[in-house]
Amino acid sequence: AWMTTTWDKDKAMTATLLFNTSALHAVPAYMNMLSSTLKQAASGPGSEIVTLNAPMPRARTESFDKIVNGLVDLVSTFVIIIAFSWVPATIVAYIVREREEHHDSKHQQLISGVKLLSYWTANYLWDLTLYLLPLGLSMLCMVICNIEVFLQNGAAFATA
Repeated sequence: AWMTTTWDKDKAMTATLLFNTSALHAVPAYMNMLSSTLKQAASGPGSEIVTLNAPMPRARTESFDKIVNGLVDLVSTFVIIIAFSWVPATIVAYIVREREEHHDSKHQQLISGVKLLSYWTANYLWDLTLYLLPLGLSMLCMVICNIEVFLQNGAAFATA
């Protein structure tokens, strides 16, 4: 927050408080700081104003809604985790099939002159490309459906 004060000729004061609206208790806290400063200016350095701020207790419906929203977020997280477990399984299936004798394309490429590092780098980049497509589409779906648990507080960028 930022607070400025101005005094005019008639000894009247104007205070301007600029604050972040996401901080719910910023205005009362800074108004208390302003009032305490004015009291100290008028009565001396030993005086102060003390403010206590306690939130109201939650209503039963608010508590129930919070529990239901938490459960929905938890279940949707599990569904997404299960869905993403299929992506690496389909990618690994190709490498497992590669070990079979009649699918031996790695051996054919190595005989043709492809270096081992080039083979594995190309496989890694191809697998990464195959994984980025469902990742991008699922993140797009989360943004379109506005699933807050995956978008709030920068959670969407934790996977990027």
